[in-house]
Amino acid sequence: MISRIKILLNMYRTTFHKRDKSLWIFGAWLGSKFADNSKYLFLKAINEGINAVWITKNLDVYRELKGKNLPVEMHNSEKGIELQKKAGCAIYCVGPYDFDEQYLGGCIMIYLDHGIAMKKIFYDDTVTNKQPVLLRKIKDKILRGPCFHKNYKVSTSSKLTPIYERAYGIKHSHIIESGNPRNDIFFTDEFKEESDFSFLSNKKIISYLPTHRREGNICIDINSILDLESINKICEANNYLFVVKKHFYHKYEKTNLSITQKEIDTQELLKHTDVLITDYSSVYIDYLLLDRPIVFYNYDIDDYKMNDREMYFDYDTVTPGPKVQKKDEFTRIINELCMGTGDRYAQERLKCVELFFDGKKQVCAKELIETIKGL
Repeated sequence: MISRIKILLNMYRTTFHKRDKSLWIFGAWLGSKFADNSKYLFLKAINEGINAVWITKNLDVYRELKGKNLPVEMHNSEKGIELQKKAGCAIYCVGPYDFDEQYLGGCIMIYLDHGIAMKKIFYDDTVTNKQPVLLRKIKDKILRGPCFHKNYKVSTSSKLTPIYERAYGIKHSHIIESGNPRNDIFFTDEFKEESDFSFLSNKKIISYLPTHRREGNICIDINSILDLESINKICEANNYLFVVKKHFYHKYEKTNLSITQKEIDTQELLKHTDVLITDYSSVYIDYLLLDRPIVFYNYDIDDYKMNDREMYFDYDTVTPGPKVQKKDEFTRIINELCMGTGDRYAQERLKCVELFFDGKKQVCAKELIETIKGL
């Protein structure tokens, strides 16, 4: 409690700091990763001549970016604290804790997000947070008010904008309708790929990317939910490789075929993926833009809706691919896709692109930078 009061007081103090509108700071994933929408907008901002600095809490990330001659500072270093107090704009993808939020009072905050709203979020989520919504709003107003009166949220579609307005309690004028900067990598060669895909050995790839269970507190036992031996035989016979990349919250769970702990950028993996397997993860929404087959392995859907998240949309309507709940059915679908006979959902994918992206597949980072400049 004392620590939170100290953070709050520092927030209020920093609202009186003179901020430099030309200085933008970027952060991601609780300060632990150089990834996601923040990463790609940061790289584009550097290319556009913006005075941009990455703020991290991870010494490995600091060393990585220093090695690439990219501007980076540790969040708790003297220079890092100075930059956070001075920045005119803070751009993040998970929460204000991507930085040291106590130094961001009065700063323009741009929330790029790390997913697209399919599952209920924030004030709309009453499954993972049982507190009354009104109480949560009052607490947020008190505890983060000085940090968020200049808060903006990116929405990838006009159809999603009303959801974000309600879920985050944000004004319509503070919603920026734009694409996800991380998806620019699908349509341009501007971003150099840095992940090591040598393990592919010229094979096609089937990627299984399940979302987290209970914020990572329930283990995903791949061996119990998949017949890996049969899947491997099918893949080997058709020159495919089956890999598993779990959610960040499950990064310490070890699984055969897993690349969860490898330093592989998710968007780069999606770009190389020929067939995506997921469940309730919004990762498939980005993948829609590539117009490739998707399988939804929703073996625990009833439990998920009850104990993890409710959905904004009818699940079957917005998931353009076969829905699979049993091991043997999963193996059969994989065999069909490897044989090139299993994709019958092209039209449904187009409808979902219209819903989640207003039907657009454009490069968006430069346009978003220009929008932020004008705030």
